[in-house]
Amino acid sequence: MSAKIGILTSTPSFSDNYGAVLQAYALQFYLQQRGFQAEDIRYQGEKEPALGVKAGYAARFKGVFLSGDSLTKSLAVVATKRKRMTRECLFKEFLKDHLSLSPARVDYSTLQEQVGRYNAFVCGSDQVWNPRVHGGKNDPGYFLQFASGKARTIAYAPSFGVSIIPEACKQNLSEYVGHIDFVSVREDSGARLLAEHAGIEAPVVVDPTLLLTASDWDAIAKKPEWLPDRYIAVYKFGERSEYDKLIKETARKLGLEVVNIPAAVDPVFKTRWNIGPSEFLAIMRGAELVCTDSFHATVFSVIYRRPCIVFPRDVPGSAKSMNSRMEGLLRRLGLEARYTVAPSEWASALDANLDFDDVHERLNDWRSFSMDFLDRALAGIGE
Repeated sequence: MSAKIGILTSTPSFSDNYGAVLQAYALQFYLQQRGFQAEDIRYQGEKEPALGVKAGYAARFKGVFLSGDSLTKSLAVVATKRKRMTRECLFKEFLKDHLSLSPARVDYSTLQEQVGRYNAFVCGSDQVWNPRVHGGKNDPGYFLQFASGKARTIAYAPSFGVSIIPEACKQNLSEYVGHIDFVSVREDSGARLLAEHAGIEAPVVVDPTLLLTASDWDAIAKKPEWLPDRYIAVYKFGERSEYDKLIKETARKLGLEVVNIPAAVDPVFKTRWNIGPSEFLAIMRGAELVCTDSFHATVFSVIYRRPCIVFPRDVPGSAKSMNSRMEGLLRRLGLEARYTVAPSEWASALDANLDFDDVHERLNDWRSFSMDFLDRALAGIGE
């Protein structure tokens, strides 16, 4: 029987995040192609949203209006509840058909019980080390502390998500990461954080989605019947009206419809809710232009060689900014010119030359480097 690998990744965001689901699929697919059994452990971090637990109506209603969103957006969340359930069903269907999950949910107190079930553990990818997700602390589960000295431990492309971490995270970072057998990170900013605060030099590897090729993704893509022939694909998390205006102007100038993929309820653009992960892939594949502040939408525009324009989700320079991961990706692939630091740069970014042959040559080199890291980390497991 082949060796079994348990993966700890961003499971709580599976309910509505395309990138989180697709990176989880990609890592499982890669490991399975290498002959391993692989499944995601349904781990519940201490500060993460409860998995599969619905709050009462009063709590949910209160949460919507205390979220910090605008009143318009808060009302839109309430008004679109039924429509959003369509997307939820598509995500559940995708998970059922394409992802292996552990039978039971676990918290950290019961995570050690998983050690005997697997030959090795992988943490990552996505933002499993992001302090904003874990109450400003390092979650020991996502640093594989439960398996230290008991099984092979591998950090594959975990992301801090931010370029500045709180003091509480610095205090035990060296101890946590030092106990992992093979360590890599997803971004240059993450490598810098490990070097500065843990004294560890970690290679920067590709996100799991980039381990797969366009033909791999085509196998699970599903084109919606309603998809226009020509369109701009919009996928954004931030609420930055200056960029919304530019997207509308660009669509009008190019004579293209806007297909708004829901990252959240967006009162600015008409949103289609019948989009699951497979539909997301097909929309990325066919877009004439991708406008986004999303890491994974940028990734798939690259995979499918689609022109993109990328803008910052957070105000540049803010302590909570997650822009560094996007900037690092674009820099490594030679796409910095397609990034608009300010709205005034939109026109020049849109007109910037795109040489996808060069981009993919860079990507292939980076992908090979990342595969070499994984193959070394996985060598001998189960023998």
